[in-house]
Amino acid sequence: MFYTTSGHAWTLAFASFLLYRLYIVLYNLYLHPLRKVPGPWLWSISWIPKVWRNNVVGTHWSHLKTLHEKYGPVVRVGPDEVSFTSATAWDDMQGRRGSRSAEFERDPKFFIVTQIDQRDSLLSPVKEEHSMIRRMLLPAFADRAMVRQEAILLDWADRFLQSLHRRKGESIDIAETYHWTTFDMMGDLAFGESFGCLENDRTHYFLDLVTKALPYLSVLHILLRFDMTRLLYTTATRLPWMQSWMDTLDFAADVAEKRFQRRGEAREDIMTIIWDNAQERKEKLSRRQAAQLANILCTVGTETTSTALAGITYWLLKTPHAYAALVTELRSLKEEELNIRKLAVLPYLNACVTEGMRKHTAVAGPTPRVSPKGGALVDGYFIPESTVVGIPQWAAANVASNFTKPEYFLPERWLPQGRDEFADDNKKAFNPFGKGTSDCLGKQLAMTEMRLVIAKLFYHFDLVLKPESGQWLCHKDARSRLFWNKQSLWVDVRPRAT
Repeated sequence: MFYTTSGHAWTLAFASFLLYRLYIVLYNLYLHPLRKVPGPWLWSISWIPKVWRNNVVGTHWSHLKTLHEKYGPVVRVGPDEVSFTSATAWDDMQGRRGSRSAEFERDPKFFIVTQIDQRDSLLSPVKEEHSMIRRMLLPAFADRAMVRQEAILLDWADRFLQSLHRRKGESIDIAETYHWTTFDMMGDLAFGESFGCLENDRTHYFLDLVTKALPYLSVLHILLRFDMTRLLYTTATRLPWMQSWMDTLDFAADVAEKRFQRRGEAREDIMTIIWDNAQERKEKLSRRQAAQLANILCTVGTETTSTALAGITYWLLKTPHAYAALVTELRSLKEEELNIRKLAVLPYLNACVTEGMRKHTAVAGPTPRVSPKGGALVDGYFIPESTVVGIPQWAAANVASNFTKPEYFLPERWLPQGRDEFADDNKKAFNPFGKGTSDCLGKQLAMTEMRLVIAKLFYHFDLVLKPESGQWLCHKDARSRLFWNKQSLWVDVRPRAT
């Protein structure tokens, strides 16, 4: 009798669960406020399709382009998530606004997996906290600061060339070398010390730790997504496989602390500018906040720039006419003209950098945001409050509705005089550094680094893409979760013929 009753109870519980799930499915399809937003029906009723492609397989970045080409610039990609690719969406979600109620704040769940305390942080979803940190940081990334740091930037660009000279005659993984360069540059610019990658021609252990840790952060995102697995999140953060990421946080905290101990030095760097500005404004930058900034500078500040450099190089080597035009422009100059001011106004160099970032965006997916209380209109659709929204960078930059011949690398579309064939390009839909009050503070630094490194490289060397990297972006390993998976970009590098 006991077993029969128990069996009936389990049957009833299972049946109740199935009925509940059926209700959720029907609600999401026919009653949900997002029911009129176009998109695949399976993605509307469950998070599983998105989580599978984004967090497990890593192909969500390319599939979003397919979805937007089929359904248009507004696509429902989850029960409570909408993806956009239009310039209008950028203005509606991230344009500058005077009304607090209109703010689309960052989705805190996206950043929580970093284990960085988001209070009073640059990652804070709260506008007031985020704005306070931005005010401290602004002077460190202003144009004047870049001019004062020019000697350091030029020195590291030359060290990059020296590393290539030491390995001439060899096949070089230029993507890895770019990461060494941006990491060493950031160490010197931000903390007054080199991390030794270019000097030793090898990857710093911090970069290895980040590469190992990123898949685990993606697993944490999965656990946060589902009600049934959310309880496992805290336990998962304490497992041994998270240690590699925690080690990166410890490294960043140590770097910031060492710089804090040397804050009396006369040498100016990003951290000293931030500290001085905080004191002038009578605001306090705690050691916890300094450690947070150090982690962001060492990861996001180097990963994205090196990724963009690799993409620019790949597409130049795949496009002979662009390669020839860039080399002609650069080699018409004297070497001493390869400085920050001159490179900033070279039309074809800047067109190549911008087009390279379009073809291989530094970050493939969106930085998700949450719709404000009361909801808001985005690109003609009413988005109810607490809906996750985002603009996938790669998809928005590569859909035919935004760009003519999007599959081709055509720097000419960005030249000042332009061409009639590109007159319909929707360039405002491409914002590689974000837009509005939370755009990337490091934009000028990143652009300066990219111009300088690309100019020095193609001025001094002839490059040939190796066959094994001929399908670099299209390769089966071209995956992206939080960042792009690391892929070797093999090239032959020879000093230019004089």
